[in-house]
Amino acid sequence: TEGSVSNVVARLVRADGSELDALISAVRIDLEGEACALWCWRDVSAERAVERRAHKSERKFAAMFETSPVGLAVTRPRDRRIVEINDAALQMIGLGRDEAIGAMTTEVVQILDQEQFQRIRSRGMAGERVAGEPLRFQRRDGRQVEALVSGAIVEFDGEPHFVVSLLDVT
Repeated sequence: TEGSVSNVVARLVRADGSELDALISAVRIDLEGEACALWCWRDVSAERAVERRAHKSERKFAAMFETSPVGLAVTRPRDRRIVEINDAALQMIGLGRDEAIGAMTTEVVQILDQEQFQRIRSRGMAGERVAGEPLRFQRRDGRQVEALVSGAIVEFDGEPHFVVSLLDVT
């Protein structure tokens, strides 16, 4: 009805019965007075399979992140802001999600040993994986927490982020 379609993803069935994902385009043409359609398609099965695996992996990561009993947070090193945090970490720091997301780490807790924290941060920024480092901090309500911190730099959307786990050993 429109005269053409472009880049429509569709599942096609080959003569042998096997299926493929295709990117289809077509245009209506007039051929010796008869209305016809000129079709072309490209097999995108491999790309779609990669997308499905990535989506499945993302769902698994999200489920593990959200349900972990260990505190997990993702921070952006350039401005030290929290971009994601799970319920276990929120409980540990004594804040709600709205207070934590977008806040600077220094706004949500007070690190009690700044030198130790800087050593851990420097190691992480250098690309080293940090595992089980003790760190003490004070929550806004004054409660002190002793935690084992682990983390690594991971690139999201072309920018480095810290993925940090906090195990409360208080």
